[in-house]
Amino acid sequence: MSQETIVQLLNDLAADVVMLEPGDLSSLGPLLKTVEELEKPDVSAGFEFLLPRAEQFRDAIVTIIFEEFKEPEKSIELLSTSISKMQEALRNGADSCDSVVSVAVEKPEESVAAVDVEPESGDAEHSSDLDEELFIGVDFSQDHDLYQGFIAESNEHLDTIEENILNLEQDPENLEILNSIFRPFHTVKGVSGFMNLSQMNVIAHHLENLLDDARNQKFYLDGDATDLILDGVDFLKKMLGQLNLALDGGELERMSVKPFIKRVDALHQVLLGGDAATPDAENESPAPKIGEILVEEGVISSDDLEGALAEQRVAAAAEPEKAPKKIGKILVDQKKTNVKTVARAIRQQKQRKDVAGAGSGVSSIKVDMEKLDNLVDMVGELVIVQAMIHQDPDIAGLVTRKVTENMAQLSRITSSLQKVAMSMRMVPIKQTFGKMVRLVRDLAKKTEKKIDLVMSGEETEIDRNMVDLIYDPMVHMIRNSADHGLETPEDRRASGKDETGTITLKAYHGGGNVIIEIVDDGRGLNLEKIREKAIEKGLLSENDQPTDQELCNMILAPGFSTADKVTDVSGRGVGMDVVKKAIERLRGVIEIDTNTGQGSIVTIKVPLTLAIIDGMVVIVGHERYIVPTLNVVESLRPLKEQYHTVQGQGELIKVRDRLLPLVRLHQVFHSEAQTTNPWEALVVVVEHEGEQFCLLVDELVGKQEIVIKSLGERLKDLPGIAGGAIMGDGRVGLILDVAGLFT
Repeated sequence: MSQETIVQLLNDLAADVVMLEPGDLSSLGPLLKTVEELEKPDVSAGFEFLLPRAEQFRDAIVTIIFEEFKEPEKSIELLSTSISKMQEALRNGADSCDSVVSVAVEKPEESVAAVDVEPESGDAEHSSDLDEELFIGVDFSQDHDLYQGFIAESNEHLDTIEENILNLEQDPENLEILNSIFRPFHTVKGVSGFMNLSQMNVIAHHLENLLDDARNQKFYLDGDATDLILDGVDFLKKMLGQLNLALDGGELERMSVKPFIKRVDALHQVLLGGDAATPDAENESPAPKIGEILVEEGVISSDDLEGALAEQRVAAAAEPEKAPKKIGKILVDQKKTNVKTVARAIRQQKQRKDVAGAGSGVSSIKVDMEKLDNLVDMVGELVIVQAMIHQDPDIAGLVTRKVTENMAQLSRITSSLQKVAMSMRMVPIKQTFGKMVRLVRDLAKKTEKKIDLVMSGEETEIDRNMVDLIYDPMVHMIRNSADHGLETPEDRRASGKDETGTITLKAYHGGGNVIIEIVDDGRGLNLEKIREKAIEKGLLSENDQPTDQELCNMILAPGFSTADKVTDVSGRGVGMDVVKKAIERLRGVIEIDTNTGQGSIVTIKVPLTLAIIDGMVVIVGHERYIVPTLNVVESLRPLKEQYHTVQGQGELIKVRDRLLPLVRLHQVFHSEAQTTNPWEALVVVVEHEGEQFCLLVDELVGKQEIVIKSLGERLKDLPGIAGGAIMGDGRVGLILDVAGLFT
């Protein structure tokens, strides 16, 4: 492989490290892939002197992933130094790199974690050597110091696990604590496999798998699981003791790991099956103290507790900047009790806390989303039935003060229940916004631009079912801002701007909708170029004089692009119409505004939920229709002189000095109207993509919250109809699709 390929790979690594931010683990994956590419035999042929450095760099990345560095900013600096050293070695040759990059994996205040190397003979998990004789085939006459070092380091790791198990008992959902338990097991597993200590390897391996699934939130570790982990720690410590005895030539005990492995696997399957209890959120009630529980149970004496408290106070006074040492840890260190006993006391503390705080604190429970969706559907049905009862003529004939009060109470309860059910399905849009950070970083690299992403309103809530649906439109618009909107650093400096462009992403509630704005401070849209392209594609004629708003919305047309060249980011014109259609499927609207030379604003408005719609109920003949309030501008009864006809252009209504097309709903849906003269009926002005037109209706019933019902597969594509709703009298009202009516 050519030197140019190696240079390119190192340059890619350097660029990725520059874009890396402390704590952003998702960006470390591409780094690992690039390093693995560098280590391939066909790539590294002739450059083998770089392989040790590449391996050290990879180990450093793994270490960062496991959060072993105490100073994340320092770790990124060390990675950057490592890349520079490899580039220097490539320039100067193999003879110049005798002391290259050991700094790359040097951790502040602690040693590098052992490399995870699996035994060459195969996975110890499937070995048939797990019988009662320990250390079969291990030659202790070799590397005596290596084994001693392994014993000392492993005991330290196991002590760390014991200490963190106590923290996990108090906060089972804390991923940082889970990682601090997972990492030591991972290290013990890797080194024991490398040293052919197969039985230790398999125990650590099974416990690591259990913890890994917990880290991936497949389940939470309950009391049985933490007890089992502590039993595993005890087992491994006992085996380390046997290993130390073997090094001195002593006689070993007969130990079998099979029963313990079966216990781990059995509990693992139970937890995966969902039988583990989901931890409740912390209540605000004061918890009983661990020391008091241990005294109550006779585990320690009052004097023991007083001595531990005294030691805690002395340590706090000596080092006030540090968090106070926990009583449970002090008692374990003083040999007054053991870790398992303290862990059980912590669980008992939580149980007492839950009982004491019942009814006074805030707790949570995980609910299957299918059950929650069914609940929302049933509440919707309840709302419909309540409206039907309220409008039932037989009940209306029984009007008394008592009936009126009961019906009003039923209406209030039903409305409150509906709001509570809907709020249960609302989630912050923060997760979707968070994905944009990585997207913008990658776009900055690909487009060779400097881009800052500013976000606000991440806590704005939206229906869970809409979170994923809104993601793709946001991605398209942000890509467009980065590729077409923002200028290169050179162009920005030339125009007097800061060389770093800004994309602002914000969300907020407005008018019963979620409004998302994507703002950039780039060059803005070239309206003249858009006009030329629109004429070229037949969307405009030479004589048309569209508004700036109408020109901006032209870019939402299929295949419309003003890009001079196609890039791997955008430029083919196959994204904006997708955005438009996706937003319309969400019953939302998208608006684009621009200020040439200053930037653009994309505004996306979507309803809070897809289950309920705010609508204006109108009557046409004997039928009722619902017009989404998102599209309603105003309603009026036009004067006769406001009505105009233009040959070849149909009927028009003059509203505020603008001539708007008139759509007769009774003609669209082939029904009879109460009146056909616009000045004797009502007109509802609706808007779609910045363009307005008028709907001719007979009556306005008023604004209502409508529970949306599907019309089924056969009727789902009816033009001008978005769905149906069961009205208060039990009849069906059709929800209008304003976009479909316009086309």
